[in-house]
Amino acid sequence: MKIDKSFVDQILTNQRTEALTEDLINMGHHMQLNLVAEGIGCGASMQLLKVMGCDVGQGTISPDRCQQHNLLLGCKRTKATPRRKLLVNDKFQA
Repeated sequence: MKIDKSFVDQILTNQRTEALTEDLINMGHHMQLNLVAEGIGCGASMQLLKVMGCDVGQGTISPDRCQQHNLLLGCKRTKATPRRKLLVNDKFQA
């Protein structure tokens, strides 16, 4: 089951979207489906999806995207996050 980019984009800034995404992941696992998050653009989003139990990530980790999220969330970064391509088959490791 795929989790659309529109959910992933708002997962760090919208509590309702975060809760809905977690519910979708739980429902998918209850139905014994693998979950694929589409359009991951920030390492923080990727980490949160891992914690929620998402199985696979798809997207490109962008330093610009991460910096935007960090500013919104009030986080400070000491070095840039390298651009990283996540493929459909990239399984999240715990």
